[in-house]
Amino acid sequence: MLARQRQHFVIRYIGPRERLRFSARAFKGVALFVLPGGGNDVDQAWRDLLDEPGFSPALVRDYVRAGGRYLGICMGGYLAGSTTSGGGLRLLPGDSDGYVGSAGADVATTDDTLVRVTWLGGSRPRPRTMFFQDGPYFQLSDPRTDPRARAAVVLARYHGAGRPIAMMVVSYGRGRVGVSGPHPEATPLWYTANGLTSYYAADIDIGDTLIATLMAKR
Repeated sequence: MLARQRQHFVIRYIGPRERLRFSARAFKGVALFVLPGGGNDVDQAWRDLLDEPGFSPALVRDYVRAGGRYLGICMGGYLAGSTTSGGGLRLLPGDSDGYVGSAGADVATTDDTLVRVTWLGGSRPRPRTMFFQDGPYFQLSDPRTDPRARAAVVLARYHGAGRPIAMMVVSYGRGRVGVSGPHPEATPLWYTANGLTSYYAADIDIGDTLIATLMAKR
């Protein structure tokens, strides 16, 4: 998804098994930091992240606040908010929570599946179907008192009761934060390997619009 973008991203991986480790120097000049999906336990995922050499929540917050971009997909979307143990990056004007099990959710399984969303990133609202695995939804704080919530760009909503937010882009300091519960980066193999009908060809624009919105100059 990143490789096909017009920004010509040079993609590098960061973490304990990579040559690049977390540090302020590692984030210098970085256009976009992506925290993808993985795992089913938000608190454990946060503890694992805290255990990575050089990582700290302030490192990511400072990077975004100074004009960087953060993209959180699935688990990365959960961790953009707060965890039940008091952790999380806390980049959102509001919070994240699990869609499965929420009031009126139209997905009941935590297995790999499909989810229906209303896509708001085009010229008009349209129903779309995306790859999904126990992803979050996003709650905004009161837009009457929070300018960041008021300026949020909501790109997709789930079909459950109340139409909770499935994908959005918000500001954080001079930077921006994009989050998604479903997986816009899913390839055809993700679908077929799980016995699901592939919507890749129909939905490839979703990831492109998310990246374009996130990377746009403020």
